[in-house]
Amino acid sequence: MFRSRFGCSRISNLSFHNFLPPGFAHCSSNNLNLLGFGSKFCPRPVEPSFSVYADAFSSLIRRFRILDYFQNCVEELESEPFDPRFKTVSDWIPPFNTDVCNRICNFISNFKRSILVRSSFQKQCSISRKLKQLLRNKFIKIVPSDKNLGLCIFTIEHYHKMVSVHLSDEIHYLRIGSSSSSIWKQLLRSVCRSHIALLKQFDSLFPNCRQISRFLHGSERRLPIFHVLPKLHKKSASISSRPIVGAVSWITTRWSIYLCSILEKVSCPFTLSNSLSLISQVENHLVSQDCFFVTADVSSLYTMMSVTRLANCLRSKNVSEFDISVAMFICNSNYFKYGSTVYKQLDGIAMGCNAAVHFANIYLDSFDQHFAPLFKFYRRYIDDLFFIFEGPEFMLQSIFNRMNAFIPDIHLSFHFSTVSVDFLDLTAFKFEEKICFKTFQKVFNIYQYLPPFSLHSPACISGFIKGELIRFVRSNTLLSDRFIFFQLFRKRLLARGYSNNYLSKIFASVDISIRRPVSSNARSRFVIPLVIPFYRNLITQRCKYLAHFLNQHFMDLDSEHRFLVAFKRNPNLLQLCHRSNISKDQEAHLKI
Repeated sequence: MFRSRFGCSRISNLSFHNFLPPGFAHCSSNNLNLLGFGSKFCPRPVEPSFSVYADAFSSLIRRFRILDYFQNCVEELESEPFDPRFKTVSDWIPPFNTDVCNRICNFISNFKRSILVRSSFQKQCSISRKLKQLLRNKFIKIVPSDKNLGLCIFTIEHYHKMVSVHLSDEIHYLRIGSSSSSIWKQLLRSVCRSHIALLKQFDSLFPNCRQISRFLHGSERRLPIFHVLPKLHKKSASISSRPIVGAVSWITTRWSIYLCSILEKVSCPFTLSNSLSLISQVENHLVSQDCFFVTADVSSLYTMMSVTRLANCLRSKNVSEFDISVAMFICNSNYFKYGSTVYKQLDGIAMGCNAAVHFANIYLDSFDQHFAPLFKFYRRYIDDLFFIFEGPEFMLQSIFNRMNAFIPDIHLSFHFSTVSVDFLDLTAFKFEEKICFKTFQKVFNIYQYLPPFSLHSPACISGFIKGELIRFVRSNTLLSDRFIFFQLFRKRLLARGYSNNYLSKIFASVDISIRRPVSSNARSRFVIPLVIPFYRNLITQRCKYLAHFLNQHFMDLDSEHRFLVAFKRNPNLLQLCHRSNISKDQEAHLKI
């Protein structure tokens, strides 16, 4: 395994694994001349073009006109509350409703012309073009690793071998054929007919839910892509991988988002929302010295879930039959593509489905209800369990056996100790007969913090540092542990290139002794953002001045509206040289 330093946006390390195609045999961890970048590589993203800024100002004017229209419209509007999850794309621009709106929009238009016409725009950056060339290299595959341990470069043969480990499992995956075959076209027509039938049923059952209906009618038919994330953190002879099916524009995606709005209301009392909720529930509780801390992990939960049992679990939670039929449509339409070949997941839920977490919580709720009374404390976060047991070890082992036999195909692996265990990003341990916590960090963590020269806005860089400090304060019970993690964090940031003076100001803003959430007394406002890419140029400064001027001269102090400059994230290394699917050239090279 070789590592080379990149100074590019969010992802700053690249791991070279089995990098042995022709012309790439002499990869060094200290330089990237091999890839044509030189020994010191700090790519700068392409500076935004004229059209990008022009579109941003047009969007700002449209946002303000829509907000003004609905704030002052005297006509009766839809009574249905707006849910941003069901937002649909529209190019509608309302008429001017007030003189103030007209004046502000004219001022913004004149300001746009004055700063853009006089500005110069750079040509495309050659570094970005070189990175994109890696996408066309048929001998290699660049992928992000599991647990955010950096990007990896594999030979295409090795990557295909990792994928084949999953897709060769004929129990869970069925090979359909080419995406242009008649078999797949027939199956796609069947899926579309089921989709249309559900739409008609929804419109008849919920005639007043017009926003959701418009959202569901806009469903796309782009097949999800199957890819894997290598598990570099696992200690094994060969690298295993996590299968991902990115269903972002498939015909079931919007139904899955709709189902999330329904299933999030279903009560699953033993589930955790995050690791901080575990701290709030059990920290400083008294425990005996011989009690056991236990963690358990469900192996391949999403794949091993039975669709029939899931339907029964949903019925037991009083989910409507229509919503159950939507869930079955999602589960039975788990089609995806690898290369140009279409596959179907025969059972379970695809990891990438929006409603997968809710399905998992409901699927294991009866398991929780059955076993929770046997423990002093019991909680679950999706497929990770944490519980405290008081009793002899042989009884605990007996419970483990019963747990593994409770639901068919659901197998748990257990870790227990009378001293401490690791759960999520926490380590639970005993201190003076009380339950305490501290931050857990994996051995293989390479701490890829944003470097100071990354082209993110200054607020984004200082914000992630302050956010991490607040996390250390809240997740560490003992003051001594908070101090240790503060010092380690500072040392790692200094190694990334931050100055000591810059860090001192941010570290001083976080009180190491206060653990309660930061409360804000600021009243809520309607923010009208001007969304532009971040770049350290004159246009960015002028845009900030524009927002300040509008707030000062056009908005009253009591106004609920405020203009704000918001920044898009610039393309990072992952976006420039990684694709989910393999290319046609790679498919031809593999002869699949």
